[in-house]
Amino acid sequence: MNNNQGSGKQKRPGTPGGAQGNNKKKQAKKLDFASTTQELSLSSHANSKSQADGGGAVHEQQPQWFTAYEQRLEDRFKSLYLKIKLEVSEALDFHNEACDSKVKELQSEIDKCWDKIDDLENRARRNNIVLFNIPEGSEANPSNCIDFVNNLITEFIDPNIPEGSVDIQRAHRTPTGPPRPGQIKPRPIHVYFNQFSQKEMVRKAAIPAFKATKYKNCKLFVAEDISKRLQNKRKEMLPTFKKLREEGKRPFFSYPAILKYWENGAVKVFKITPDVNPFSRQNTPLRSQQPAL
Repeated sequence: MNNNQGSGKQKRPGTPGGAQGNNKKKQAKKLDFASTTQELSLSSHANSKSQADGGGAVHEQQPQWFTAYEQRLEDRFKSLYLKIKLEVSEALDFHNEACDSKVKELQSEIDKCWDKIDDLENRARRNNIVLFNIPEGSEANPSNCIDFVNNLITEFIDPNIPEGSVDIQRAHRTPTGPPRPGQIKPRPIHVYFNQFSQKEMVRKAAIPAFKATKYKNCKLFVAEDISKRLQNKRKEMLPTFKKLREEGKRPFFSYPAILKYWENGAVKVFKITPDVNPFSRQNTPLRSQQPAL
């Protein structure tokens, strides 16, 4: 009785025999999981390869109505793109033309303003002359050139001008400071007269006097006091001026920027422009002046 009971007893889970059985079951499950994962991976790879190979076939099998609809959409997009591009281009062209027109208008107004400013500056200088090439230190008192200029007028320019008959408001050299060491060219002397008639009398008398006689071995020059802008305008005509002088036509400048010359007993007048050429047939005199008798 006891033997049958002993032979029919089962082993507990904690015994060594039960642990070995559990390990075998775990290993079997791992092998089943690995084989299943490998099969799924192979199946997925085969499906993706078949899709890649058969993609073109699927695209080729699209319905005809879908292809036509797609083409209509593409044509519509192209038409809209070209229309928008044309409208934008026309708008930009119109804007650029408007801007160019406005810029030209503003530039014209600026030029007119500069002309007025330049005219005011030159009118403020109309009673002035500039004496060039007078040696530095010729005046006894550098801070007061009026006495020196008065003596120069009565003793060198024209002795017939009575002393004290010319009213000079002020006279000075160009305010650039004392001459630097080694400076050869002397600074010009600016003379301001109270009356325009006295200024013209002295200027016209100085031109032949300076041509005939040197002052302290220096050839002097006299010129009107004009703005830098007007000087540049007159410089543009220097080649034509020299050509006229070579022809013996006695050219001269008149205010503000007018070139005059003598021809056939009359004074012909040309406005100074960069393209003017007195020898061209296209240019005709603005007016002629008969010589004074």
